Amino acid sequence: TFTFRAFRENRLPCIFRIRDYQQDAIGRLIFSKDNGRLTSMPRTASFTMINGNLPSSPMIDPQLLQAICNLNIVLPTYDR
Repeated sequence: TFTFRAFRENRLPCIFRIRDYQQDAIGRLIFSKDNGRLTSMPRTASFTMINGNLPSSPMIDPQLLQAICNLNIVLPTYDR
């Protein structure tokens, strides 16, 4: 689990969980101004934030969201 502490200007804390440690730790956040209807589509490794929250539905179509900002995330390697 990786905790992101947001900058004071945006105040959007996020928690990331890596599901498969065999794959690269990458993901994408899509910030949208509208959380309208989403159609079914298998969700990939990327997470989609809607109004600051992860959607409860496991099936989303990020192509239907009107993104304000896309944020690609690559976590550094972690050695214990």
